[in-house]
Amino acid sequence: MKGRKIQWQSEHDAVVEASGRTYTDWSAKGFGVATNPGPSKNRFVGPADNLRYPDVIVWRPNSLGASTGVAKIIEEIETEDSVTGDEADQWADYASLGVETFNLVVPVSKKTAALEIIRRMKIVGVTRVQGYYFQQGQVRFD
Repeated sequence: MKGRKIQWQSEHDAVVEASGRTYTDWSAKGFGVATNPGPSKNRFVGPADNLRYPDVIVWRPNSLGASTGVAKIIEEIETEDSVTGDEADQWADYASLGVETFNLVVPVSKKTAALEIIRRMKIVGVTRVQGYYFQQGQVRFD
């Protein structure tokens, strides 16, 4: 979130929460789903000496109802102003964690730019670049 301007924070947080809700089927199957909007640090990934807080985390609990487990999916949400090379350093970091699925979610208008940054910086491990947009005040994903 280093590059996000204050005026984009509410959009970012709305998309984080909307994206988290897309995993209700996973939750019904016993997976944990957590979001980290804004400065929230509800769930983390990575080693204890280098915790990371991606915007959305889906994890398989170590046991039924456990609050710890293995991350299966992480997502990072970007806004119009944060699809940049500087922010891509964080994408590369998340992509290097070895999580099964790493999705980058960007405004539809920034998908091409995000893909170009990934190619130019040779970031390996981004599973999908997904676009979002607003329709009648609701977040939609392409």
